[in-house]
Amino acid sequence: LYDYYLEPGTGYYGTKKSLEPIHVQYSFDDRSIVVVNSTLNQSSGLNVRATLVDIAGIQRWSNSASIDLPPDGVVRAFTIPDLANLSKTYFLSLMIEDKTGAIVSRNFYWLSTVEDVLDWTKRQWYITPTQVHGDFTELASLPPVTLDVKTAFDHDGPDNRALVTLKNPGHSPAFFIRLRVLKHPDGEQILPSMWSDNYVSLLPGETRTLTARWRPEDAPGATPTIAVDGWNIVVE
Repeated sequence: LYDYYLEPGTGYYGTKKSLEPIHVQYSFDDRSIVVVNSTLNQSSGLNVRATLVDIAGIQRWSNSASIDLPPDGVVRAFTIPDLANLSKTYFLSLMIEDKTGAIVSRNFYWLSTVEDVLDWTKRQWYITPTQVHGDFTELASLPPVTLDVKTAFDHDGPDNRALVTLKNPGHSPAFFIRLRVLKHPDGEQILPSMWSDNYVSLLPGETRTLTARWRPEDAPGATPTIAVDGWNIVVE
């Protein structure tokens, strides 16, 4: 989850997301959208939303449903239908909102119409080989996206804090965005620094605000700045 320099990697943020108390996810077995409640409290009036976008950034399908989530329970909200003429690689954005409109959980998938095929004849107790892998080669053709980035710095108790608002103004998904806090422009990264989320993706027109925290003693005399990069992100 961390490297030698205490930088959280993608594994950290993936684990953090999967262990959310209330979590929305895609089920690969039957294409259903599932909400998992790991708490012992009931949550009523949750709104589950799903948006499916093809490789060109065109919305091909969306749906929403209101659900009541039992304690320590699982609810299948709805199922994604088969869509004709879908690009080999496509994106699925999931979100849960509570009664006030506050976001409880969000998740993002890049999927393929070419399904993985496992070689069950060669399975072992620790692995089953894959004969055919999903086709994600279209990711290489994603058009570049220049993000609108707004940054503010303040304090949260004893910690320094950065608030970064990202907006995707383009017509293509902004894929796998990575944020870093630097001590100075083109300087070293401030580590450890903990982001509310990272390695995120934005659909066309989508906006997200993320926060980072770090201890002042880990970056004395720094003039912090935010570095933004990603799969198809243009850095100005």
